Amino acid sequence: MAIAMKGSFAQNGAGMGDGDDDERADLAFELVEEALDSYQHLLTPELRLVLRAAMVSELLDTPEGQRTLRSVAADPIVKASKTVGGDDASAKESDEDKTGT
Repeated sequence: MAIAMKGSFAQNGAGMGDGDDDERADLAFELVEEALDSYQHLLTPELRLVLRAAMVSELLDTPEGQRTLRSVAADPIVKASKTVGGDDASAKESDEDKTGT
């Protein structure tokens, strides 16, 4: 039994922001694996696959799942005031815009 993803996470307007879809998917997979590990002795490999696919899909495709991913995702790196994850050039451009130089 195969469970297909319903479109790209980037197509969903309630996404986490500018992050990478692969990072979100990896985080969702990691959370689900951790949750299912304690039930390993109760689940057949086939059932584990189905549950994992359904749970990962819920994390990626529903507003509640997306909130969960945002809450456990690593905080963005702040390089300078009012810039998040930008490079030094974008920070300099931002400063120039404020001063008009």
